[in-house]
Amino acid sequence: MKTPVLGLDFGWTLANLDNVENVLEKFELLTPTELIAIPEYEGCLRAVSELATCFQSVYVISACTKPMEANVRLWLDMKGYVGGNAPLHSNRIHFCLERSGKAPLCEVLGITHFVDDRFDVLGHLHSVPYRFQFGRRDENHFVPNVPILDNWKELGAAIKATLL
Repeated sequence: MKTPVLGLDFGWTLANLDNVENVLEKFELLTPTELIAIPEYEGCLRAVSELATCFQSVYVISACTKPMEANVRLWLDMKGYVGGNAPLHSNRIHFCLERSGKAPLCEVLGITHFVDDRFDVLGHLHSVPYRFQFGRRDENHFVPNVPILDNWKELGAAIKATLL
């Protein structure tokens, strides 16, 4: 197997944006106080920290507008995902304008494992051998052979099982 490299989506995978009204329209306008109030999913930071010890690198790959990028980085920093002994390095956060832009980024970065909440993204990541869907945003659609996991404890265990 290639050297394992983990890729993670941001919204609805790390950050629980369910209760942020019009999040896609106003994310770039949120203040630091509003950003820190956005929760991560239960057990997410712990799972990502544990997974980081098993992978050569861990990347965040997010589809968002240029103005949103700063707030994504700020949220990751404020929540303890970046800096010091955190599991992510600031130079491993990548952005693309469209969801379809994640596939070429994964190929260039050598991503072997990817977690996203959207089946349409995962279905296009042909270069990624291990794909995981976090949550059930659309019950009627799925990608064959891609497990759907609803919490980070199960997700972390499923990812680790592929490394044995």
